[in-house]
Amino acid sequence: MGRNDEKKRIITFRILLILGWLLLACTGGYYNHGYKLWADRLLPNTIINDINYGGMTAEEANEKWRETNSSRCLFIHELSDAVECISYDDFDFHYVLDPTFEEMIKSQNLWTWLWASFNPTPKSVDSAIVYDEEKLTQAVHELTCMSSSLIRDPRDARIEKLESGYILVPADDGNRLDEEKTLACIRKAVEGGASSIDLNKQGCYKKASLYEDDPELAGTFALLDKAQKTVLSLNLEGGAYVTLDKSTFLPWMTYVSGTVIFEEDDIYAYTKQLADKYNTFRTVRSFRTTQGDIVQVGGSPYDNYGYSMDVSQSALIIEDALYQSVSQTISLSWNRYAKTRDSEMADFGSTYIEISLDEQHLWYYKDGALAFQTPIVSGTATPSRATPTMVAHVQYKTTDHTMRGSYGSSHADYVLNIHSSGIHIHDSAWRGSYGGSIWLSDGSHGCINTPPANMAQLYNMVDVDTPVIIYDRYNHVSSFQNESYGVG
Repeated sequence: MGRNDEKKRIITFRILLILGWLLLACTGGYYNHGYKLWADRLLPNTIINDINYGGMTAEEANEKWRETNSSRCLFIHELSDAVECISYDDFDFHYVLDPTFEEMIKSQNLWTWLWASFNPTPKSVDSAIVYDEEKLTQAVHELTCMSSSLIRDPRDARIEKLESGYILVPADDGNRLDEEKTLACIRKAVEGGASSIDLNKQGCYKKASLYEDDPELAGTFALLDKAQKTVLSLNLEGGAYVTLDKSTFLPWMTYVSGTVIFEEDDIYAYTKQLADKYNTFRTVRSFRTTQGDIVQVGGSPYDNYGYSMDVSQSALIIEDALYQSVSQTISLSWNRYAKTRDSEMADFGSTYIEISLDEQHLWYYKDGALAFQTPIVSGTATPSRATPTMVAHVQYKTTDHTMRGSYGSSHADYVLNIHSSGIHIHDSAWRGSYGGSIWLSDGSHGCINTPPANMAQLYNMVDVDTPVIIYDRYNHVSSFQNESYGVG
């Protein structure tokens, strides 16, 4: 039994030894085969940037790397939700690995190929970015946001003067990109491997430098706006008013260093136009006579009644009111006043004295009703003695008055002076008859001779400043060459 057991052990050992050598030979052969297989390939489960390059040759890995990092696009987000794209291929973008795939294969431990087959191994590699800067710059310049005809430059907030008035125009940032900054931001995005960039968030757009909330700009506009909203009601006397607002005075307005300015010359010219239109002093206007016909009166150098504006002073009043920038009614300055105004620019009112030289008659109207009338004798119808046609007024009243002239003196009990040259309406006790054609050859020296009893009555009825309208329908005397009128 002993010899047999020993013999079995020897046989078993030999069998196991042979099997071990066979296993070793097979394993060594398999490992040797794997060693040779992976000698020019990346080991299994070689992971770079989350991509498995295991089993690839350097050439295959390089191709895979290029495919992975090609055909990419940088999406460029612009204003108004516009998006454009620059292909990385357009500027030859690629990575250069360090180490390269060739160097990785040479440096890898081939004996670990079996272990690597079951244990993925991410590798950390450095990569250098390479691209053509000139091509990138060209691609950026070709973007619509850089070359479109619709690009608007930024405009500062500003005050503009339109026909309708001053307005505050808000700032407009436009859509003009800062070329230098845009290129820098896109380069940074490219070099960071970004897939998109928002140019607005990166501050690549140019901006206005002055906005509507700027205190100085807003303050200046507030002053202009207040001034241009001013409405002045100009009292032209006699119930007439004219509205002065920006439709008229806007061209006169300007501003310098935040201060509103009204052109003095323009204000004066406007005031002069008002005077030319609304002055009645020594102007011709229509008058309806007692007989019902219309005659033209006034325009005589002897006129002393009617509205006459003080243009210089009135211009200053308007100017001051405009600078106050407060809507209000203002009264202008007048050298002469009248009673009222009507649609035909007549200013006599309803209480006045009417004298017709061609009829040699006087009427006195009180509040529109005939209150008195009388025949008269006016100045002799010659240039040196005729009573001038005029629109005058009673300047003063006096009694027991002695009139003197080159022809001597004469006494009157009741006198209504109507002109500073000495023309009066007065009683004339030396006359025995009135009216008719007496005046053509034996009239006064310019005064209005009136029967004594009638004159006393008229004197007590008429007030100072009562208008006196003298006309001659037939212009018997076309010019007057009187020296100072004195006696009747």
